[in-house]
Amino acid sequence: MKKLSITLLILAAALSVACSPDAALNKRAQEEYNHPIRKGEPYWNLFAKKFTFAPAFGFPAVEGAVNYKYLVRQEGVEKASFMASLPTEDLGRIWASIPPGECVLDVVALDSAGDSIGLSGKREFVRDFPFKTGGPAPAKSYRQTALDAILYVHNMPSTKHWQHSSTPDMSYVMNAYVCKIIGATVRVECLVAREFPELREEALKAALGAAEYMVSLVQPEGTPLEGWPPTYGLSPSDSSTYVYSVTRNNASKMMVLEASVAGEAFLDLYDATGDSAWMERSLSVARTYSRLQFPDGSWPIRVSLSTGASLSHFRLWPAHVLKYLRRLETQYGIMDYAGVRSKAEAYINTVALPRFDLSGMFEDSMWDDFQSYSNLTNFTASPYASYLLTNPSPTEEDVKNAYDLIRLSEDQFVHWDKFEGVNAFPPYACEQYFYDVPVDSSIADVCDGYLALYEYNGDRLALEKAKALLGSLTRFQEPSGRILTLMVDFGEEGPNSEDFWLNSIWWDASQLLRLDRLLEDK
Repeated sequence: MKKLSITLLILAAALSVACSPDAALNKRAQEEYNHPIRKGEPYWNLFAKKFTFAPAFGFPAVEGAVNYKYLVRQEGVEKASFMASLPTEDLGRIWASIPPGECVLDVVALDSAGDSIGLSGKREFVRDFPFKTGGPAPAKSYRQTALDAILYVHNMPSTKHWQHSSTPDMSYVMNAYVCKIIGATVRVECLVAREFPELREEALKAALGAAEYMVSLVQPEGTPLEGWPPTYGLSPSDSSTYVYSVTRNNASKMMVLEASVAGEAFLDLYDATGDSAWMERSLSVARTYSRLQFPDGSWPIRVSLSTGASLSHFRLWPAHVLKYLRRLETQYGIMDYAGVRSKAEAYINTVALPRFDLSGMFEDSMWDDFQSYSNLTNFTASPYASYLLTNPSPTEEDVKNAYDLIRLSEDQFVHWDKFEGVNAFPPYACEQYFYDVPVDSSIADVCDGYLALYEYNGDRLALEKAKALLGSLTRFQEPSGRILTLMVDFGEEGPNSEDFWLNSIWWDASQLLRLDRLLEDK
């Protein structure tokens, strides 16, 4: 009887573990990983090197083939195989049995006798670690991490410089980026003014100094880019820096996406000061977005600063532009740009989303030399998923597309653990194919989608993934409050000023505070 009681207790404990919330989430995560993202044409993963979700490849049919054998090897050893009638099947049926690591997939064409008649396709890739609950705890609260980060920016000498000047301190070389960095400085200082009443006066002085510099550079009335500050301003004096080469090579060009940062910064200043001049500055940015929009609803990626002419045949993934224009509607009741948003959404739904080419839009990229799908990034994918899910009434198709975009961001850029020899702090998120390194703002970008999904339907798995990723920021943060842009170990030499982009702090803090609010509301 005693032996039976012990057996029952063991069974009860096992059932308790199997039915625990964490076990259920891990089971659900693995089940989702067994299904591909956007199987079939077009094959977006032509250049993908790693997968968390089971991939499917567009291998060609072989004449005379009756069946195809899918064979996955790791270090020369067969790990899993299956038979299928087509060479384009996904690996879902064997995915859970393949351990994390480097893989070689052969798809062998077989005749009616079962003999090989050739290779339909071969692919090398990394099967990445799946998400599991129970990872390291945050080092401190998400809110405190955000506050410490924005205080670090507030206390930077180059930020304090704005309190008594309307020209940048170029000892911080990133101030060469007018919209991206100086606009983000305004946004961070407005956030400091909101969160720290005792610092409000000096934070707003810095925000106003930085904003006045942007205003001094805006394109004049009647010009093609009227009201837009430029992407690039003063170059660093040190010509050996990366930033110097980028600004020199692109000084006459404007990144269309970056103007939205200035538009949002002007709105933040309007909220903080009540001065309607800042609202008018923001509306000037919005009006130029309206004028620059193509008839099909798209925008160019990069244009001539002087003429407004497009400098690339590629089109913008405009998540942040649309979020900015929607803010004018929802927060201020300004409906002038609802039609602009509708046209952009129509273009994305009919052209961009079916193609599923989530290519990067970074200022140092030469897009016209790209092949489609060769430089995917979470920066285009997850924020647009967030935009879809935070619209007032997302359609069933919107939700489906949002899931695809969120999963692609995880599949290609999130690493829940690291392989031996990798210089990173897991979990982490990499930025893009062409810059495949852990970046703090990529965590924020991915979590933008996860948190929007949780807000939309209470998806607990999405929330846990966001907590795990943002938890990395709490542990990686330095005692000073700085969260380095590259989440790697720099060794004894340490990082330099080109390794810290303060605009990333804005994205980090916004998602950390968002998560904190959601956890408070649970």
